[in-house]
Amino acid sequence: MEAQHKAMALSRLETQNKIYNILTPEQKKQFNANFEKPSDRTQRAGR
Repeated sequence: MEAQHKAMALSRLETQNKIYNILTPEQKKQFNANFEKPSDRTQRAGR
């Protein structure tokens, strides 16, 4: 089960990387700015 979870996580990261690589420089700036901010999901998990 853990191997399957790792494979899914790796697949998700590979897809995200492919998408990132086709972004324009301006879109990459926005992506990076969003990535640096804590998400709502992260804040809820820290309760």
